[in-house]
Formats: sequence, structure tokens, C-alpha cells
Amino acid sequence: MSKSETTVTKRKTQLTLAEQTAAFLKAGGKIEQIPSGVSGQTNQPKSVMAKKTTEPSKES
Repeated sequence: MSKSETTVTKRKTQLTLAEQTAAFLKAGGKIEQIPSGVSGQTNQPKSVMAKKTTEPSKES
């Protein structure tokens, strides 16, 4: 994809998003600004990486 095609694609995406947002607001929707660092997800599982240990493998 050329740079001009990428620019056109980005612009179309921006316009579509703006149209969808306007329609949402017109239908009575509200946009809530969430403070930085706050997650909308609840009960997030702990990271798999956090459970890794340095125990040797039992495959001997």
C-alpha cells in the first residue's frame, strides 16, 4: 500500500469514526472521560508471566 493510499484509508477511518460518534451522541448517548490509569475491566486474571518460577523442570 502506498503512502497516499494509507493516508486516504486513515482519512476514511477518521470520517467514519466521526460520523458514528455524531450518530451516537444524537441518539442520546453520552461519552464518559475515564481518568488515565483506570481500567474498565473487572476481575482481571493475574498475568501468566507473574506465575513463572525458576524451579527446574521435572522432565529428567
